[in-house]
Amino acid sequence: MVDPVDMLEGVRIVLLVLCRCCLVVELPDDVAFEVTDCERLYAEQRPRRGICKADVPAIRSALRKSFGPIRTPGEWSIADAYQAAVSFLRGEESFMPGKAYGFLFEPKGVASRTKVRVADLRQAAGRL
Repeated sequence: MVDPVDMLEGVRIVLLVLCRCCLVVELPDDVAFEVTDCERLYAEQRPRRGICKADVPAIRSALRKSFGPIRTPGEWSIADAYQAAVSFLRGEESFMPGKAYGFLFEPKGVASRTKVRVADLRQAAGRL
């Protein structure tokens, strides 16, 4: 007797193959899509640029205009800006953003429970 789970897995594989074949046939004719390869995508990527304290005013200005990805002076996400701010508050001089993979890991800013006074925030911001 055939195990139903094995049979479903086989059906899933067949459906995936059919879907991919249909996409390969249909997408090249659709002007909304561009067929490319990984080598070309990698060649078009610019190297990641780190965030330094001097970038903070430009980041603040960009986020005030549009609360979304930051395009100048570098290309960063809001998460990159947040992580850079946490690094600066810890006393680091710069922050190099990594690649984002979504929530594979529990987000962390401050490792332990911390009480922060307004005066502490102002002092830390003054050092930026």
